[in-house]
Amino acid sequence: MKLGTSLAVAAMLAAAPVAAATIQHDVGAAVANINGAGYVTGQSLTAGQSFSVMVTDPEDTWSLGAPPRTFRANGKEISGTVDYGGFSFGGATFDFGALVGRIGTGDFFFIGLGGVFNATTSGALSLFTWDTQYGDNSGSIMVDVTAPVPVPAAGLLLLSALAMGGVVSRSRRKAA
Repeated sequence: MKLGTSLAVAAMLAAAPVAAATIQHDVGAAVANINGAGYVTGQSLTAGQSFSVMVTDPEDTWSLGAPPRTFRANGKEISGTVDYGGFSFGGATFDFGALVGRIGTGDFFFIGLGGVFNATTSGALSLFTWDTQYGDNSGSIMVDVTAPVPVPAAGLLLLSALAMGGVVSRSRRKAA
């Protein structure tokens, strides 16, 4: 392969859009408590990286205690008879029962029914039910998390090797 061709292939691969992976998670209200690690998605993010979290069915609910404590991910109690309002914990205030996220040990952020977010810190994405009394929680909410998949370091090494192979091949031709 010629040097120009090798470099062109490397440039095209480097300029290609980064693939995104979507993973579905069943976030249980009893597991995703803010007193602990929450529901750890296993998806690592890098500061500045864009990602999305979307509730699969906006009508999904979880129960955070005795009725009428059944909530949607946006923190709205579905009977409409009680407004639990904002609840403060760990320096953040969100509606009781809301779906929130946290990257590593960074700040909590509101997700609600979903959206596109930028990682403010690097680390694993965890999801939470905004509630400290989790022993009586039940139900779950399905979410899709979509984040870019980085090019593996091995792929970058392969591209470098292809480019260097072209340089060596070209210098041998000149010597002959």
